[in-house]
Amino acid sequence: MAIAMGGNFHKLELFADGSGFAVHSGGLLLGPIGNAMVAAAGPLGPTIAGSLLLIASKHIKVSKFSLYFLGFFQIISSLIWIRSLFGVIIISLFGILTLFVAYKGSERMQTLTIQFLAIQAFTSLYLSIDYLFSRGGVVAGSSFSSDTGVMAQKLLLPHWFWAVAILLLSLLMIYASLKSVLKKD
Repeated sequence: MAIAMGGNFHKLELFADGSGFAVHSGGLLLGPIGNAMVAAAGPLGPTIAGSLLLIASKHIKVSKFSLYFLGFFQIISSLIWIRSLFGVIIISLFGILTLFVAYKGSERMQTLTIQFLAIQAFTSLYLSIDYLFSRGGVVAGSSFSSDTGVMAQKLLLPHWFWAVAILLLSLLMIYASLKSVLKKD
């Protein structure tokens, strides 16, 4: 999102407990609104990805393509961005497994795999709901604002307002994608 808003992306720091942060710089389009959009992209990203995966599960060709894309992306990402041998091995194995399902799995297995990954993406936000409603925290010994804390600083409404807005938007996306998948053609 930082790149889409005209900034520069430097790195993504991830920690063993699942926390992390993205480092970016440069003037962003729309000023404070652009900064808030970058902050919102973190908690909204998994829901957006989950919604797209769930919608992709409606069509076997799109499911298969999505599995190939995810498998290759996992392997390439692990080689480019992950710095621990354990991380490279585990993420690469997940990528290989995803590619195997895309190549050898039945159509039902491919559809169920895409739907399972969509549900995993949906749950990631709710597993860290305490973070979403926090102003900030300590990551690797340094104090940082949460994503909703950054949004509050840039857009003047309290962090809990932005947490509720993100939750409602996430629920709306989940509902719309489920409705799309369950709708009879």
